Amino acid sequence: MDQKGEPPAYDAPGISNPNFNTVYSPPLGEPGTTGSTQPYAYPPPGPPMYMYPTQNVYGNTTVVAQPPLMQVNRVTSVPDNMILAVVSLFFFWPLGIAAIMKASESREALARNDVAQALQYSTEAKRYALFSIGLGIVGIIVMIIVLAVVLRSNYYYY
Repeated sequence: MDQKGEPPAYDAPGISNPNFNTVYSPPLGEPGTTGSTQPYAYPPPGPPMYMYPTQNVYGNTTVVAQPPLMQVNRVTSVPDNMILAVVSLFFFWPLGIAAIMKASESREALARNDVAQALQYSTEAKRYALFSIGLGIVGIIVMIIVLAVVLRSNYYYY
């Protein structure tokens, strides 16, 4: 069925709006452009219904900021504090031995790729070693004070 011409205007039943023009006529020229001789049966097309991420309806450029990528730091080594544990043997040997044992357990845990357990043992080894060094220093200070008092009091007996 070949029909030429414009389609009929659509009026919804029961709705009448005298201010609404169903036919849009641009100026004369090419169809769909300025100066068209053919009227539009529908309103002219508006902006596209989709937008690119860097373009908006008004022609302004929109900057889209993305959050930075999350950086994951993988722990592959843990300080075992073995040297500190060995040094602590010279200050208070019972806690020094416990520090060496914890440092050794830290090395073993790291060898089996148990980083969390290795870090825990390392922290315990450091704690034992520092307590050993602290007790050793306190013991040395007490011994110096006792020796000074004893030697000072026995000075007159010679």
